[in-house]
Amino acid sequence: MIDLSFLSNKLAWLAVIPVLGVLVFWHELGHFLAALWMKVKVEEFGFGYPPRMATLFERKGIKFTLNWLPLGGFVRMVGEETGFDTEGSLTSKKPYQRAIVLLAGPLMNLILAPILYAVVFSSGVPYPLGKVEITTVVAGSPAEQAGILAGDQIVMVGDVRPTTTDAVRETIVQYRGRLMPIIVQRGDQTYSLSLTPRTVEETPTDQGAAGVGIQRALVTASGFGQAVTMGIQRSGEVVIMMTTGLGELLRNVIAPAPDAPPMGGVAGPVGIARITGELARQGLLPLIELTAFLSLNFFIINLLPLPALDGGRLVFVLLEAIRRGKRIPPEREALVHLVGMMGLLALMLVISYFDLAAWWSGAPLFPAQ
Repeated sequence: MIDLSFLSNKLAWLAVIPVLGVLVFWHELGHFLAALWMKVKVEEFGFGYPPRMATLFERKGIKFTLNWLPLGGFVRMVGEETGFDTEGSLTSKKPYQRAIVLLAGPLMNLILAPILYAVVFSSGVPYPLGKVEITTVVAGSPAEQAGILAGDQIVMVGDVRPTTTDAVRETIVQYRGRLMPIIVQRGDQTYSLSLTPRTVEETPTDQGAAGVGIQRALVTASGFGQAVTMGIQRSGEVVIMMTTGLGELLRNVIAPAPDAPPMGGVAGPVGIARITGELARQGLLPLIELTAFLSLNFFIINLLPLPALDGGRLVFVLLEAIRRGKRIPPEREALVHLVGMMGLLALMLVISYFDLAAWWSGAPLFPAQ
């Protein structure tokens, strides 16, 4: 693992520049390639954000430029904000063609994440399987009396097929004082056993009701192919976690909980820079893993049906399809996205204010749960 701990606390946050740069560039590359595929006229592909530093070269009417702000890149297509009636503009294309161009960016972020996770897992970082493993068995405990051994993987406990340690603990507590069936896998063999978890009064203070230690089973990739499979699985888990968290955030916005943190605990650019800096000091692999996580975040956020985002633009494509080709005038759509962009920037400023306030007050980066 490459050691990045030499980065000082004051400079570590600068690691956010290459991280966001890669994510934004990769996202815009998707839009660019899809636009060429759909024969949309592209005026400029920029490395970084304006102001422009230099024009690197020009090919087939497309300017490839280098810009001063090193945060990814951008694609300027005819028909996004101006030139709506120009031949080859984005607005002149059929709904499915515009949808392909708009979806290409988020999909590139979705593709990037498992690749980055695969790099992490192929470097020897273990991946938690959806199984729970017995790590220790206390002598004389109900688990030992039932014939359970350290290393056994729990297939069923009670009537639950557990994927988390919490599920195992909750089931054991429910069965205190009565017989509990348990199925374990030991190597290639499966055993159906039973034990009676101890009641609260019977349980020693330093033990659990069953007398076992448990953890999620871990596996280390034996090759890059397995690492890719693990990367895809991990990406799926993160997407589910993010969408669930987004739903909880929306519920808190509609009906805020009394103890909810400001902005629902959302991190803005400042918060992301702090997190990136901290993980950069821990090494390259944590930084790659964070980049994969943020790539999936880009995928989900950009598909939200909000003006100025890819998802917001897709809403207008869907409306056109529902209205059988009758579309909202491009000028009005552009105005909606302009107002939406202003609103998003205002939201980022508010979130950044809370991030900076937390930073200046010395609040911990990762609050205790």
